[in-house]
Amino acid sequence: VQTCALPIYAKSDESPDDLDPDTLAALNGVYVKASAEVTIKDKDVENVVIELSEGGRIAGSVVIEGDSSAPVSVLVTKVPAGPPLLIDLPVRVDEDGTFVARSVPAGAVRLDIAESRGSNYYVRSITGKGVDLLNEPLTLTEGEQVTGVQIVLGTDLATVEGRVIGSRGEGVAGAGVVLVPVDQRKRNIRSMWRLARADAEGKFSMRL
Repeated sequence: VQTCALPIYAKSDESPDDLDPDTLAALNGVYVKASAEVTIKDKDVENVVIELSEGGRIAGSVVIEGDSSAPVSVLVTKVPAGPPLLIDLPVRVDEDGTFVARSVPAGAVRLDIAESRGSNYYVRSITGKGVDLLNEPLTLTEGEQVTGVQIVLGTDLATVEGRVIGSRGEGVAGAGVVLVPVDQRKRNIRSMWRLARADAEGKFSMRL
């Protein structure tokens, strides 16, 4: 006996398998996500009903502290509570710094940023609905339209350097070093994580 969830991505005229990565990224939010739990025993499973919903929408802006007119080259990510989805692409930020995340499921959602090349920013604050979204998730009801979310980025990154050593004081080459927030409420904000690999002498460096 096996029980599993079936995630569904629906669009009127295309499926994700038919789209190239760039087109799929551009259409992020068009697909409606839903799931159904089925139990597989000793026969075929028929008449599975999956109810789709348009979900909610989150609209806001991303700005750089001290220079609100500067272009921002980041993506906005959303992490819903519950089982992870197979496809949940980041949301593009437009040239004017605005973004719209569509088809957001009801419940608690964490917002974050993603960078395609290196680490140039860090999240100073995320606010929306009168809530500090760095410390608390954004909670949406079914179909709710949330506007006015603001993500403020900082560029004055710090550098953390160190060395990984063994019991005899020798450098450990290739050791992985992970930096994570102490505050449990921020553990889901992946942009606050950093990963570094020690060099031949055990030395590592990371920016945050």
